[in-house]
Parts: sequence; structure tokens; C-alpha cells
Amino acid sequence: MSNQYAPNYESVQIALSTNCNLLCPGCNRTHYEDDKYSLNPLVKKNQFLDKNIILDFIQNKESHNLKRIEFAGLVDDPLSYPWLLELLKDIVKIKPSLHITFHTNASLRTPEYFTKLATILNQFDGHSVNFSVDGLRDTNHIYRVGAQWDKIMSNAKAFIEAGGDATWQFIVFPWNAHQEDEVRRLGNEIGFKTIIIRNNRDPLLDNMSYSLPSTTDKPWYNYKQQHEEEYKQQHFTKEQVFVKFDEQLLEKNFKMPYNIDCIWHNESRIYISFDGTVWPCCYIAFDSLRSPQIIALQKFKFAEYGENFNSLYHYSIDEIMSKEPFSSNVLNSITNDKKHGLEKEDAYFTCIKTCSQRGFELKPNHNQAHKVYDGQ
Repeated sequence: MSNQYAPNYESVQIALSTNCNLLCPGCNRTHYEDDKYSLNPLVKKNQFLDKNIILDFIQNKESHNLKRIEFAGLVDDPLSYPWLLELLKDIVKIKPSLHITFHTNASLRTPEYFTKLATILNQFDGHSVNFSVDGLRDTNHIYRVGAQWDKIMSNAKAFIEAGGDATWQFIVFPWNAHQEDEVRRLGNEIGFKTIIIRNNRDPLLDNMSYSLPSTTDKPWYNYKQQHEEEYKQQHFTKEQVFVKFDEQLLEKNFKMPYNIDCIWHNESRIYISFDGTVWPCCYIAFDSLRSPQIIALQKFKFAEYGENFNSLYHYSIDEIMSKEPFSSNVLNSITNDKKHGLEKEDAYFTCIKTCSQRGFELKPNHNQAHKVYDGQ
């Protein structure tokens, strides 16, 4: 058996930029201070992935088994990418057999744009667009801060009428739980093929009221008051960082054996960030936006691989996947039960807290968190 992480990967998730039109409270890009939402100071706007990086990736020999591309909004909404339609037209010329998936709040662009999007996507062997709409007119904007209901509905109808395969994803919160049946009814009426009811996986968000939250312990919300100097200086040694995280893991009852069940590895999936860097998953790629310690940890953990070790602007995907950490160290992290620490065989902090047995108890995995209905 190959020790390489995700050999012959079948799926890739891609962040196209750092831009989004909303400021959802649970998103890595959102900062809350003085009763206002703003952009997380660690996320710089208007960073765009060169479309040629994506095209080269698709045509690389390492991508011969690629079946699915997922454009997911982790710090962006894919529809904010200025060259999206042009990119899709280029991809379909190269590999029309792909299945293309989007995640969007659908509160940007126009019905005409969504009609064009559906027309292009219909040229692929398969596609789906996930409309992330958490409620109805009176509730969706509570979590999807800045969303415009009428715009969403107009865009969805245009996309579906043009033959687009649409999914309505609805996250259940205390303020919208009573609307589940109405969401299913409306989704069926409009023509959504699938309706996903997803449980909220962050208990802190359940405390939100119809107004802005008055308190929260998310570290990026209290950036200025608590972490400004840490973010600026990042004066941490390796030992300080790992000791701190070991203490956190023990405090929250993360104990060996960790029993890590990596969804990304199981699904032969990798991640490409907006800056062209390749990662085993989105969790490792974006954990550094949550804490100054994790920023330092990433630097220490990956420094030995050299500068730009996972950058598609410097190396091809086959070169990146054939060397560390992908050649063995990532797989060691998810298969070995050594402690979190400094050795190559040790488990990554992110793997433990996100995909260990204890991690799933605190944050249910995708299979546990969803109910899926055919839109009929």
C-alpha cells in the first residue's frame, strides 16, 4: 500500500479568492467588534487564484483520476471570482467529464449571470450548485449577514429555469428551526433537486439573537483587545506552541488513542487555497486564521519542507504530491497514535481536534450532521 497521502486523488476543493459579499459570524473571514461585523484582519481582500494554475493542475499527469472539482466558500464566495465563467469554459474544453460543484450564498450577481452559469455547467457530465440559504425572508439574514432575499430567489429561479441542478442547504439554528417544513415546501415549488437540512455544528452560534451578539469567545472576534500584540509579534518557540496545544487537548479530553477518521483521505480529496498552496484538507489550510498560536505552529511544522514547498506557483502538483509532507508525514498524522508533538510521526493538532473520535463528539461529521431530501 502506498504511504503517499491521497494518491490518485479523485476530488479537489478550490478557493478562488478572498472575496465575499457577506460576513457570516461563523466564517473565518468575519471579525466582530464594537457591535459591528468586519473583515478578519488576517484575511486580505482581492487575492485571486490565477486561472492558469487551475488549468495546469487539471492537465497534470498526477490529476489523471480527477473526477470532481468543488468550488467552496471557506473565505470566499466562488461567484465573486471575476473570471469564473471564462474559467469554466476553459475547463469544459479540457475535461468535460468532470463533475463541478459550487457553494454560494447566491446574493450576488444577476439572474442573467446565473442563466449563463447553468448553460456552461450543463456541458459537463455533472454539476450541482449549493445555495446556502439558512431560513426564509425573515431569518436568512440573521446568520447570512448582508444577504438579500429577493436577489437570492431571482438568481435561484433563473438558474433552475436554465436547466441548472440546484441544492438548497439550510443550517438549522434556534431562530429558524420552525421553518424547516416551509423551506422544503418552497424549495420543491421553485425546483431545487435536493434539499439538505444541516445541523449547526458550532454551539456558540446558537446564542445569537436577532441582533448582533453581545459576547463571544471566538478568538478572531476579540482580535484587537486580546490578540493584537500576539498577531504582530508571534514570539513563540516550538516548545511553547506544542505545550500549549497539548494542554488544550488534555483540557478538552482529547486522549490517546485519537482514532482519527480523515474524511478527506477517505474520499481521496485535496485542497487548493486562493494563494495556490496545496493542503491535505481545508481545516489545516485555514486553522491559522483562528489563533496566533496556530499561525506559529504552521510555521514551525512546515518550515523543514522549505519555502513555497506546496505552492503551485513554484511547483507542479505532481512535484508537490511526491514529496513531504504528502509523501508520508500527513498519512502518519492520521494513522499513528503517537502524541501531538515535534516528531514527524506525531499527529497534527488540527487532525486531532477536528477528525478524532473526541472531535466528532464535539462537532458531528458530515454524515451525522445532515438530512437530505429529494426536492419532490
